[in-house]
Amino acid sequence: MNRDNFSYNYSYNDQLSRFCASVSWRVLVYITEHLNKVKNAELEKAKMQLQLFLLNKSDNLYQYEQHIIPLEGGGDSPLHKKHSNVNSYFTRAIDTDIISTKNGILIYTKLPNFIVISNVNHNEIAKSRSSRVALKQGNIIPKEYVLPIDMYYYLDNRLKFIKENITDKISESQNKHMLETIEKDLERFKKSRSLKAIEDDLFPNISIFSNKSKPY
Repeated sequence: MNRDNFSYNYSYNDQLSRFCASVSWRVLVYITEHLNKVKNAELEKAKMQLQLFLLNKSDNLYQYEQHIIPLEGGGDSPLHKKHSNVNSYFTRAIDTDIISTKNGILIYTKLPNFIVISNVNHNEIAKSRSSRVALKQGNIIPKEYVLPIDMYYYLDNRLKFIKENITDKISESQNKHMLETIEKDLERFKKSRSLKAIEDDLFPNISIFSNKSKPY
């Protein structure tokens, strides 16, 4: 996250697969048991295998493989062209869901600058091999990440929902409070990732501070 350019090559060990499996298991438990949103036999099987893996009672994830996708601000994709909040969502938001389609089920976790996906029984997951987390060791490098088409439609609808039901409905008092917080420490805001996300969304390749000492 703190590198100076878009070049990176990070090696990882077996802790990354366990981290991703832990996140996916927590999301699955939260949605199925605490929110009681959805339950079925396939999700229960996934929950059990993830649990066995995390408790060192199994050394394999089998079909419940984990995927991690790094997200860069200022990207160029159909989603970036269609939605004015895509960079803010990709680089700042936290989100979780269980995505169920005719092609199968995925456990979805959105962290700042990363997406973690756990397969349950999606029949197109093999196309996403580039994002699969190896059980023992591997490298995270710039590459072409291919997501199931279901994920594109999900993100398309999610970005639209967030804008219409959250972003566009911030109250006047909330807006006032946010502006007051920014004004209290303008230098901190100017260096923040939040501002970078706003710039990438609204003013691609242009800093909205033409003069760093005189914002407009």
